[in-house]
Amino acid sequence: MSGSPRFFGFRRAFAFFGGVPRSVLYDIVKTVVIKRDAYGPGRHQFHATFVDFARRHGFLARLCRPYQTTTTAEIERMNR
Repeated sequence: MSGSPRFFGFRRAFAFFGGVPRSVLYDIVKTVVIKRDAYGPGRHQFHATFVDFARRHGFLARLCRPYQTTTTAEIERMNR
């Protein structure tokens, strides 16, 4: 898997879990999103390098709803 070393952790996670899912749920992470709802509700501005990474690996990036601690806790619980 080639590409930016910035996303090395994501590539390792895909390898560990045995593949790339159709969609990946992210919290507001600076390496992924520049501005939430930049182009209207639900239309976020992602980093260009991340968009390229997601396209090359064939997944859709989704963001958690803001201030939803239960969603963030679910993500963190799954990764333990």
